Amino acid sequence: MAQEAPISFRPSADDRRIIETIQKYRAGITPTEILRRGLLALERDEWRAQAMLDAERIKDEDLSNEPDDWSFDEDGNVVVHIGGKK
Repeated sequence: MAQEAPISFRPSADDRRIIETIQKYRAGITPTEILRRGLLALERDEWRAQAMLDAERIKDEDLSNEPDDWSFDEDGNVVVHIGGKK
């Protein structure tokens, strides 16, 4: 298996300022952890943006006429219907 090349980061003066500011308020946090959390925040932002696009795309979809894929039996247990068939 080929070894992945390391990713390097050369912070600008503004990047350093942000890292140092965060370190003032969060004792013990390392620059690596700050960058990791920043990447995770970007990933969440992308997920939210995609979710909003998906929501906009299906906003007029009406599922009330579609068969249900589940229901409850007489004992209150969930029953799953394959392909919407009971």
